[in-house]
Amino acid sequence: MDGDFVVNNVDSAGLASLHSARIAASSDTTLTMYGDIYGDPSGISSDTNITDPQLISTYNSGNGILNLKGVFKDTAAGAVAGAVGSSNENTVTRFQIGGAEDLNVNIYQQWEAQGRIYLERGYMRLMSGITGDFWTAGITPSSSSGFAGLQMGGSGSTGGSNLALMLTTAGQVFNLDSWGVGGDSTNQTGNSMLGGENETGTVTFGRGTGSITLNNRSTPGDPAGGSGASVIQTYNRDLRIYANAGGNVDIAARVNDGGSMVNSTISKIGRGSARLLGSTAGASTVEGLNVMDGRLVLDYSANNNNRVTNTNALTSMEVLNGGSGYAVGNVITVAGGGGASFRARVSSVDGTGAITGIIIENQARVSRGIQHPLPLPKAVPARQLALGPSCWLCVARHCKWAGVFWKWWAMGLRRRCRTLQGCGCWQGLRRL
Repeated sequence: MDGDFVVNNVDSAGLASLHSARIAASSDTTLTMYGDIYGDPSGISSDTNITDPQLISTYNSGNGILNLKGVFKDTAAGAVAGAVGSSNENTVTRFQIGGAEDLNVNIYQQWEAQGRIYLERGYMRLMSGITGDFWTAGITPSSSSGFAGLQMGGSGSTGGSNLALMLTTAGQVFNLDSWGVGGDSTNQTGNSMLGGENETGTVTFGRGTGSITLNNRSTPGDPAGGSGASVIQTYNRDLRIYANAGGNVDIAARVNDGGSMVNSTISKIGRGSARLLGSTAGASTVEGLNVMDGRLVLDYSANNNNRVTNTNALTSMEVLNGGSGYAVGNVITVAGGGGASFRARVSSVDGTGAITGIIIENQARVSRGIQHPLPLPKAVPARQLALGPSCWLCVARHCKWAGVFWKWWAMGLRRRCRTLQGCGCWQGLRRL
């Protein structure tokens, strides 16, 4: 589709919120829009009690592809100037992504609109034409107004809807300070995801100054009880963080639990690495972490405050088969000790001997057919225990002779393993 897509959905009374303009990509089809997309606020009332800003929606879409190759703007001139508030909020243009689970909305240009993005179903993907910040220079986006920023989830997120915000190219930054996830009245089971498709380098969500809040339920009545139900029911809201193999995803925000009506967790998926960098806004209060694949790093280098719960206890982290958790940065307290699902060990110390890094490892993970940590055989002399659990772990993971390693020690042999020759484990072996 060539030419600009201009919306003036304002009636004679100055109202713009009775209807939305629709852009739809049907299932198994691709719609590419080359022109700019923006609203024309002519005639709209400035009274915020009467009308909301104009809305452009993909709500009638199926599982198709929508390519936005032009620039999305508030008006023909670009973004509305200044912070969004009562004096200018009716002139912004909002965008709603929804309609189907596998709808892909591919965005090729920086965003020049302050109007709120409602990501309710499907995938919002920032393509390689965006090489840095998502919002263009001169805009300081914020979710402080209900008509600006981003909300992941909403009225269109029903029946277990899945939604994802994906950065595709190293160096991209979703430069918003704060936004919410969930809070839907009916979508209690759908997946919400922040992801990096990059195979090298780093993509970043947040600016290090705000919060990602896993919202409280908007309707506390139990849906099973019908209308007017008084039974209070909590729901589970998990924020998935996907990192592609070889790539890194930084979360430069604190992640907060929204209240008593939500059980909040973060789940790391994908073979790449993700870092929780925290925020100058304060400590995170999310209630649990799951590492399902790849690596999750709790980085305390810049913001030495909690990354999970009010206590930062490592008992809140569950490392599942295939995943690993790390903590790096300032002095770290291992609260709550270990646990049945993982163990923590020191990975680095500073010059004073203070712990500056820990590694959280799954106790039951299986590698090369050997479950570790490996039990020491009775035939190994007690002094060989000095090798340490990390060395045994490395042997089990990397030594091509791991299958017969224990037989060597049982026979009293000190065979040289070339695989370990250059590492700390070999130095430990040589001393035995």
